[in-house]
Amino acid sequence: MIRSKTLLALFAIWLPASTFADAVTDWNSIALSASSPFAGGNTWTQTRTLAHVHAAIFDAVNAIDGKYRPYAVDLKAPPGVAIDAMVASAAHTVLIAEAPSQRAVLDSALAAALNNVSDSAGKTDGIAFGKQVAEKLLASRANDGFSNKVEFKFPAPGLGVWQQTPQFGPMLFYVWGQMQPMAIKNVKEYDLGGPPALDSEQFAKDYNEVKSVGARKSSTRTADQTAVAVFWTVATMMPWNGAAQSASKAHNLSVVENARLFALLNIAAHDAQIVGIEQKARYNFWRPYNAIRYPGGPGNSALTGDPSWEPLLNTPGFQDYPSGHCIDSGAALGALLAIFPDDKVNYSHTWIPAVGVTRSWSSFTQMAKEVEDARVWAGIHYRTADEHGTRMGRKVAEYAVSNIMQPK
Repeated sequence: MIRSKTLLALFAIWLPASTFADAVTDWNSIALSASSPFAGGNTWTQTRTLAHVHAAIFDAVNAIDGKYRPYAVDLKAPPGVAIDAMVASAAHTVLIAEAPSQRAVLDSALAAALNNVSDSAGKTDGIAFGKQVAEKLLASRANDGFSNKVEFKFPAPGLGVWQQTPQFGPMLFYVWGQMQPMAIKNVKEYDLGGPPALDSEQFAKDYNEVKSVGARKSSTRTADQTAVAVFWTVATMMPWNGAAQSASKAHNLSVVENARLFALLNIAAHDAQIVGIEQKARYNFWRPYNAIRYPGGPGNSALTGDPSWEPLLNTPGFQDYPSGHCIDSGAALGALLAIFPDDKVNYSHTWIPAVGVTRSWSSFTQMAKEVEDARVWAGIHYRTADEHGTRMGRKVAEYAVSNIMQPK
């Protein structure tokens, strides 16, 4: 099917470097754009929106033949429904609810998508049915806790205890730790035991690594490592969804297979974020910024502090353990490895924080390992926080893929 040039032009700046394949991947790209930092979103809100968009798309597409168990909305699609109209309507309905500032461009995208569908009862039914499914999906998630007001009390300063870094105020995104997951049942089941003890060899190893390679004026970090660190300031799920698009095209997935793929991918990441914030609040472990600059040293006789140390990138405004980027990436990795028959992907993505940085990968595992490295090389996480984050995310994804949207 030939896609509308108007639709492509509307989102050309923000799209992942992937080829359009069907209505599901079209609206995956549109959702990425409408929820991106360029459109006023962030990693957290984008992941929630993507999960909701693709859950609605899945339940709408699956309602045609009912091959899988529905996620939340169990309806039967009208006979002869136009699937592209249905997908566009479902995605558009969720997006205007969760990215209302983008309504004008989303309305244009919807009009462009529907212009590709021949006028018929199937088109009319598809528009109505997609909207109906999306509204029911949104209603099912209306009390997920995202809008709750949660007070965070900063802990007293001390060895190993996280303190807010100077450029931030209140602890960011604390409400996520108390939100309702979309797939997993018990957020606390994914605990891996917390960060290493301050007097352990592992903490000393983590500390010395980030102190050296993550310093703003590091003499051990290479130019490529700096580029990797800068690239992975990207909203985490943007390259992961792009990689999924590329793998989908390579494996020639059907529309319903794509609907399930992107729903599982983004629901897993959504729930991993909830686990991540619950863990951060539980352990309150200090960032390298706190530890390396701590007066009198970091509580390990083998280590020496540096009160003037600065990381390559500004330290985010929440605790170290586990890494948020890594738990998201672990969830994406786990979902993609479970869905595709191999670990191969041929994908490149460009991120533009100030200057363009492009990264290319040949496997999903390579992507996840690069995220772990990037957060150390940026000076903002210890290696253990990254590795545990990836493992937690994979566990979340394994549960999601094994327990929701199963074949009937």
